[in-house]
Amino acid sequence: MKLKSSGPKPVDIEVGRRVKARRLAIGMSQERLASILGVTYQQVQKYERGTNRIGSSRLAEIAKALSVPVAALFEDQPEPVATGAGAPAPGLAEERQPFVVDTPRLDPASTPRDVADLLVVFARVTDPVLRRRIIDLIQAIADQR
Repeated sequence: MKLKSSGPKPVDIEVGRRVKARRLAIGMSQERLASILGVTYQQVQKYERGTNRIGSSRLAEIAKALSVPVAALFEDQPEPVATGAGAPAPGLAEERQPFVVDTPRLDPASTPRDVADLLVVFARVTDPVLRRRIIDLIQAIADQR
């Protein structure tokens, strides 16, 4: 007998949030991602909300479409393993790479709409120096809390 799920799991919600954040960051519509994946835009919405789980092969397709490593879409990424005398040499699974989407948990005061609006507007800034200054400004504001 199979038990009915009681709703989306936290990891499914987080993966969906990261998919949506990356999609918005690169200016891709749900319709475009759906077309690439061969599904409806409603299915993409369900993935992004965590309502429908994303299977491993589908996750690989999504990561490819969004130009990120699959691991960038997971909540818990492994920390680097210490190296040095007596420490085992790190393997591929232990090496932490910088990911395009490596977002912290959101403050409860912010809304998904706020974040989406910020990503859309930020993606339109093309000057790399100005982009860096915007990031530094937001970081300085956030650090004052």
